[in-house]
Amino acid sequence: MRGWRLCCGVVLVAAMCGCGRRGAPESPQMAGPETTVGPGPTAQQEPQTPGEPGVADLRGKRVLMIVAPKDFRDEEFEQPYQILGSAGAKITVGSLRKGECVGVAGTKIQATATPGDVKVADYEMLVFVGGPGMTKYLSDPSLIKLAKDFAAARKVIGAICVAPVILARAGLLKGIEATVWPDMKQELVGRAASYVAEDVVVSGTIITASGPDAAEAFAGTLAAALATPAAHPASPDESAGR
Repeated sequence: MRGWRLCCGVVLVAAMCGCGRRGAPESPQMAGPETTVGPGPTAQQEPQTPGEPGVADLRGKRVLMIVAPKDFRDEEFEQPYQILGSAGAKITVGSLRKGECVGVAGTKIQATATPGDVKVADYEMLVFVGGPGMTKYLSDPSLIKLAKDFAAARKVIGAICVAPVILARAGLLKGIEATVWPDMKQELVGRAASYVAEDVVVSGTIITASGPDAAEAFAGTLAAALATPAAHPASPDESAGR
């Protein structure tokens, strides 16, 4: 089954590999472990109540967000964190090590889990955040295994910016449509993914996004996928056969 695509019509700006850099957010939000969160000071939106018309109800849903220890892309973390949290999801922040993680623009968050700590059954969704700091971890065995384990359990998986390369190297994008930060296009093509030059691409419930300009659309797509009953991504074998 070919994936449908969402394009929010923004133009990617030229920047350094790893989604580029921008100015610091006004008031970085500190993310805690498995906390139901609402929009923080950096959110450009009004507080919402889960279950209201037009608002996804994600109460009871659990999301694991993985960031690099340093130089993750701030908005690629903040937008999903705020949108999923404001809809009622409980979010755990993970990284390669526990403790403070710092974004490109200075956002500081606390990682309370490492990939080795994670029990896949505890979560409905895995999200890999991009940024220049993630480029050195794209082949990290613990992240590759985490991606494979979530796919095997048919959980929703999202990745933005350079992070879809993790999914490609895990063999999860073979034969399906996906997007990535443009500098990493050949990483996907070389591993038999069908690269699509759009902001957000959905194949089953494997959701990929191209970079920081797509962060808001990515977050909304994640929320919609998580709110859909019985949404399961295709296994790598099933995806390859479509």
